[in-house]
Amino acid sequence: MAGEVRIGGSTASVNLQGNDAITEDQTFTFPNTGGELAINTGGGDAGVWERDGTTLKPANSGDGITAAGDSFKLYPNGSLDFYRETTTATNTLLTLHSDRGGTREPKVTFTADGGFSAGGDQFEFYGNGSIDQYRATSDDIGLYTMFSDVGGTREQKIIFKASGSAKYMGKIDIGDSSDPITDPNALAAQSSNDSLGNNATIYARQWSNAGRNYIGISKAGVATFEVFGNGDIEGNITRLANVELKLDFENPDSWKVTQEEYQEDVTGPLGKVEKTVTKTREVREYIGKTLDVRETLQSLLTRAEAQDAVIADLTRQITELKGAN
Repeated sequence: MAGEVRIGGSTASVNLQGNDAITEDQTFTFPNTGGELAINTGGGDAGVWERDGTTLKPANSGDGITAAGDSFKLYPNGSLDFYRETTTATNTLLTLHSDRGGTREPKVTFTADGGFSAGGDQFEFYGNGSIDQYRATSDDIGLYTMFSDVGGTREQKIIFKASGSAKYMGKIDIGDSSDPITDPNALAAQSSNDSLGNNATIYARQWSNAGRNYIGISKAGVATFEVFGNGDIEGNITRLANVELKLDFENPDSWKVTQEEYQEDVTGPLGKVEKTVTKTREVREYIGKTLDVRETLQSLLTRAEAQDAVIADLTRQITELKGAN
């Protein structure tokens, strides 16, 4: 075997020449401190690594690591690149394990579609942007809580509970409005621009006629205003601009029925709009008899005032006649 071994001072080197190769049963042992191992793969610069105590580092500052072709890269700034040649979205790219609980188990898994799962199957983020979260519980406790330090202190802002309910610590805006609601705890709802009023700003459906669609509670905890599923309203109204009554509401001839076209977007499995279709819907407009409550009351008051004036004049005339006799 043609070769050369040099040992001098605190360094050692092995140079192999010709067609010789290092076999698996050959070892190179150096002390824990000092010593360098250089392997020349043929014609290029030797890749040199140094051991400093328990730290393995490149001799040339700023060098990174590339392994398995270019499938794994470790950069000097600490960033990592992983690559796996696969067309299967659920194939694993990287798995993080721990033995918390006494057994070595996968805790976080990153997949080829860009998604990841954590906590077993309790949290999953899919490559299409959707999220699944699960918590094994029979209590109505929080599944997901969002925090912020608005106001100067880190506090809970939104809580999603196991029952499907949600709690918001601030105002809820539905739709888009250029007229902001200043109350930070208000529910601000805006419907789309629809002159026929087909799109409800707030929609409440009560499956029982005796049940409430809405209930207003006073500071003392007393119900002050209630709207029921059958259309009944109970409460004290102190300020109301006007009321128009439909006098022939149940008569089918009091309604004009037409068809209206509208556009609806069709989304694909990834949530993107694939096409827009035209649909039709029924529009009902009441054309029957109505009663304007304010106009009627004002008319009755005017007539009553006129009659009071007539009565007062008749009373005066009767009094004068009695005085003349």
